Amino acid sequence: MNLEFALKLRLHSETFSKKEIKEIKEESLKLKAIIEPDYRITVTENQVKLGIGLISREYWSPTLQMFLDQYPDKRTHVKVTIGPDPILWFLYKSLFYIVGILFIVFTAITISKLFFEQSFKLDIIMLFILTNTWLLLYFIAKFIRRKGMAQMKELEHFMNQILE
Repeated sequence: MNLEFALKLRLHSETFSKKEIKEIKEESLKLKAIIEPDYRITVTENQVKLGIGLISREYWSPTLQMFLDQYPDKRTHVKVTIGPDPILWFLYKSLFYIVGILFIVFTAITISKLFFEQSFKLDIIMLFILTNTWLLLYFIAKFIRRKGMAQMKELEHFMNQILE
């Protein structure tokens, strides 16, 4: 997975493993016993989550989620999502959508004021501010991802260790 140059803030990939889900879960639990204080591994029915432990956790620390699907030929289809902590991701997406909705509202107001030949200078300024806020949110998220890049690579290493 090319972590450094992707435009997406939350990266997705898919792969196949020769192991069955049961073997992947067992391997995850073995690795969990070894790396537990520094990293956390959560194993559920068809999902394995890898994260940074409380000792070295920062607000930019990523999580890696593997969604497992068994095929009849005993291979396992693995969907991988790596990105910010789910709570931080929810906060970011909420702000992103709020700014987008406000942009649509102010665009509608500006167009209606233009149609009725009223002054719309304040609305244009607001659209400019919202556009810059949207861009600022995106670049802050890119900065956070860059800060967590080393931890992302560590989690990816553990994922490869589990799947191989």
